[in-house]
Amino acid sequence: MSILSDPPGRAYVDGRLVSPRTPVSGLEVTPGSHRVRVVFGSTSEAATRTVRVGRGEHQIVRLRPRQ
Repeated sequence: MSILSDPPGRAYVDGRLVSPRTPVSGLEVTPGSHRVRVVFGSTSEAATRTVRVGRGEHQIVRLRPRQ
């Protein structure tokens, strides 16, 4: 899985911090549904998306704050 965001932020998958700053690439996750969340900068503003990943599949998740 790759996680991209504009602006950069802290990336979480299923509630676990996976990177202190996006972008994230090459993240291995198990097949199934995963909750991806990015908290932007030093604010508490965040964007969340649930994605389904198949076996051997690479998902690219792009998140932006609401405008």
